Amino acid sequence: MMEKWFELETQSHVIVSASGVQEGSHVTLDYLPGSVFQGLAASIPGLSPDHLLSGHIRFSDALPVVDNRMTVPVPLSVHKAKFPAQNGPTYFNGLYDLSEWSDCQPTQVRKNYIDPVELQFFSVPCVLNTKTAIERDRYGASKDGSLFSYQSIPPGIRYRFRIELDDSVDHRVVEQIIDCLTGSVRIGRSRNAEFGHVRIEPMDRPEMPVAGPEPMGSHVVFYLQSDLAPVSAGVPVMLPEPALFGLPADARFNRRLSYVRMRSFSPWNRFFGRRMTMRHVWVKGSVIVFDTGRDWSCQDLEALQCRSAPGVGLYTSEGYGAVRVNPVFVIRDRTLKIVEWTGSVDAATKNNPSKSNHLPIDEVTASPLIRLLIKRSNRKKRSMTAAEKGRRWAETWVCLMNVLRQDGEPVPGKTQWSGIRELAVANRDHTDQFLAALALHCLPPPANTPEHHRSVRHRYWNGKVWFNDHRVSLYEQILNDVRKLEPAHDSSPNPHQNETRTPGTGVDAVIHAIRYLSRGISCPKKEKKS
Repeated sequence: MMEKWFELETQSHVIVSASGVQEGSHVTLDYLPGSVFQGLAASIPGLSPDHLLSGHIRFSDALPVVDNRMTVPVPLSVHKAKFPAQNGPTYFNGLYDLSEWSDCQPTQVRKNYIDPVELQFFSVPCVLNTKTAIERDRYGASKDGSLFSYQSIPPGIRYRFRIELDDSVDHRVVEQIIDCLTGSVRIGRSRNAEFGHVRIEPMDRPEMPVAGPEPMGSHVVFYLQSDLAPVSAGVPVMLPEPALFGLPADARFNRRLSYVRMRSFSPWNRFFGRRMTMRHVWVKGSVIVFDTGRDWSCQDLEALQCRSAPGVGLYTSEGYGAVRVNPVFVIRDRTLKIVEWTGSVDAATKNNPSKSNHLPIDEVTASPLIRLLIKRSNRKKRSMTAAEKGRRWAETWVCLMNVLRQDGEPVPGKTQWSGIRELAVANRDHTDQFLAALALHCLPPPANTPEHHRSVRHRYWNGKVWFNDHRVSLYEQILNDVRKLEPAHDSSPNPHQNETRTPGTGVDAVIHAIRYLSRGISCPKKEKKS
């Protein structure tokens, strides 16, 4: 069997929904399940589904990294005093009798991760993002009754995961998977928005300072490092059975010392575009204890650990069923000396070799991305003004077309107005260029050119009538409206002004005016028969 290790760092907020519930508050997983990376590998062209679904390639869960060591889920056998003393909380091991600590009322620890070497708690600081849907017809205004929240993993959190490959897997498939998982990728939910950007890099196999299994008399303890989907004779079960873990049939499940939590969910399959069959799993961190009636040696426990290495239960290719047999950090002393992680996220990732994201102010202002964001911000500030002007222009132009129609002059239809709108969209950042393109589009070609006799488009725009006490054509009305709102000026001594200044408000107003005007242009209604 071959292992390939990877380190992942979140570059933006990442959303991995814990369930498919559509009502109530949204909850995200604080780790990255192996199915996320299996889905990335599924996009490799020509890769057979047998490689990903047969269990020959297993993608583990990505767990947080603190001080360059990978943490593991807190065992559910860990308890703490509900009302801690002044010198800090006291933690107890539930694998031993808790009756002597009944005075302090121990409560189970069900969250966070633990460093199995230093016995430090670490929690992923998930944040809540509040969003709202928008209505495009109202210029980006929020949609009524469409406020929602996403819980997400913040940027800067580091994870580690591995891929286990059987010897039968072709080395070319291994190289394809490594290339697919290397670099910047997007995972999780809302990838088309600002969420899900992570960076993955291959790494050498990290050191494993945790000691091997230690005997605990006749008890065999299985610690679930990931979720486990139990199965017996091909049927999912909820009661732990010895055969599932490779124990003799006379082994008995110890209910008093075991700590098992369950959850049910339906995973989303992007390929099929729907949710899959409901899964009932034992939650990671669960501790399952069996009484075997005989003492186990270190060699016996290590052999049992090797048999469980490929995974237990269903969906092992997605990282399910990763178990440890009698781990030291689970079966150690009655009173646990565990400390809370007091550092920040930056301190937890201080060994990250990546460069700092902070740039000098001059480099920030010169960045093309910053200039683009400034341009979008300025365009949004003047959007409402352009929309209001466009509405008034549309009313004026409709009145002018009615006068032209009464005098027998041709008037443009939807197709001709769409041509003007395309010119405005293509030149919305430069008023002078739009006016020049408008003149070429509306004015008749020179008389000495062949196009002069073939062109009929200019007849829709240059017919003049008396309107508001002066003779004017549609082309002249559009030209005057744009120049009154914003005179054409594209020249500036500042070389960066054309990249960062607000786009021409008059050009934006033309776009809005034609949008309103096109809704009002329709075929004449037929008179109803009496």
